[in-house]
Amino acid sequence: MFESKLDAMAREKVERTINAMLDAEADEIANAAGYERRTGRKAFRAGHYGRTLAAKAGKLSLKVPELKGALFGSAVIERCRRRESSVEEALMEMYLAGVGTRRVDDTGRLLWGGHVENAGVLVAIGVGTEGRREVIAVDEGMREDAAGWERFFRSMIGRGLRGVGLVVGDRCAGLVSTVDSMLPNARCQWCMVRFMRDVLSKTPPGHREWASAALKAVVAQENRESAMAKAGTVAGEMEERKLKSAANRLREGVGGTATYLATGFPANHRIKLRTDNMIERLNKEIRRRTRVVGGFPDSNSALMLVCVRIRYVTSRSWSDRRYMDTSRLDDNLGAAA
Repeated sequence: MFESKLDAMAREKVERTINAMLDAEADEIANAAGYERRTGRKAFRAGHYGRTLAAKAGKLSLKVPELKGALFGSAVIERCRRRESSVEEALMEMYLAGVGTRRVDDTGRLLWGGHVENAGVLVAIGVGTEGRREVIAVDEGMREDAAGWERFFRSMIGRGLRGVGLVVGDRCAGLVSTVDSMLPNARCQWCMVRFMRDVLSKTPPGHREWASAALKAVVAQENRESAMAKAGTVAGEMEERKLKSAANRLREGVGGTATYLATGFPANHRIKLRTDNMIERLNKEIRRRTRVVGGFPDSNSALMLVCVRIRYVTSRSWSDRRYMDTSRLDDNLGAAA
């Protein structure tokens, strides 16, 4: 009886929510609400047609808008798709996690007709001594300043984080200072791809092909010393080509970007250590759901949905295999994280 009532609640809420989203998309495409008279209208409403969408809680009856003067295409429901589970899974997870039905209902109303705020979430992934990945922390972090990162790391340390040998991420000033102060034995590796893009952003279009090849030659070196030497040569050539800003960015960032070439990190680990692709793949899965929602009434609701999505992803693709063989890491590096 409990399951049937929960299914009915989830089905009704998801059905109402998706229909509201479809109407909002139609208004955006038409550049006007239904029956609204305004200049700049791009299309007119022509009613709805029915469509069913299978979900775990049952079949949803959707009302898909039709337009005259424009083709209605939805980012909410993919064309020809007949099944979607993530939205009602999130609502059911909210309920089972202790969020009351009134709160679930209020959240749904706020998402489509109330006050909406921007929200940020910090996520950390660890690779332990056995070489398996695990999401070790998720917390709100609207501002990526030093105070926010320190609070984030302090919570992980308080829960037992230790032996960190490497921190991989982007070159955020708050993250840099926090790692230096709170994880003094850890080395920092800044994403190689972000580094190269940053340097190329300071390079005029006419020089980018050459600069791109030169940067690839830097990161292709066999060890850190040769990479630093090659970077110095390339920076000098950039200055000769009047690319002073790009040369400065290269000199500033190559030290943290070439950490993965240092002694102690096996060569077969380099492809996984030199970028933050691991966290970016997870972020991509998170954004697939947050884009559908579009906005959140508060940071707690954003955090809850992100946690549900992370648990969904990691329970299916992470637990069945080892990410890397850490047995050959130097003992003085500890566990990579």
